[in-house]
Amino acid sequence: MTRILIIFGTLGLIVLFGWTSWRNVTPNGVFEVSYDFKKESPFITSLSPGDRVTSVVTDTAGVSYQTITDEPIYFRVRAPRSFTSGIITLRYKNPTHPILRIGGLVNRVANQFDLKTIENAATGENFYREENGWRVGGAEFDLTRLQTSDGRTYTFVISVPGISAAGNHVDVAGISVRLLRQ
Repeated sequence: MTRILIIFGTLGLIVLFGWTSWRNVTPNGVFEVSYDFKKESPFITSLSPGDRVTSVVTDTAGVSYQTITDEPIYFRVRAPRSFTSGIITLRYKNPTHPILRIGGLVNRVANQFDLKTIENAATGENFYREENGWRVGGAEFDLTRLQTSDGRTYTFVISVPGISAAGNHVDVAGISVRLLRQ
């Protein structure tokens, strides 16, 4: 009986080690992770700084989100290794504001970001789809152009120009990341 427990315990540890290694080494060259604001993620931080976003709120449908009240808003993506490209996708509600952009940090000293438009009502540039009352939109980034703090942590910005002056807001309920190696 003890021998069987040792065998199953060893097999369990091997499977756990293999799964963790596969997840972190990404031998297939793809790393995907999502953050839905329900619990902290080891790979995607919550939105910050706190004076520009609300605390996490959960609506009656059980969807957790943060409300952007001022800009710019930042979040970081911690990758298990370096990657060459990535797609960042937001799940959001933008009831009244005409422009929403996302950007990756290019130059920390100059505070320069490679901004990509997700939504611009004035120009008709809309790179989102509707899904259960939320918009889902994203942008692709060349990660080799982005500056990292440690070779694996990327900083992104959500830009909603003039949001505080207009008294508008944007609710963000999810961030999804798909990183690729070539």
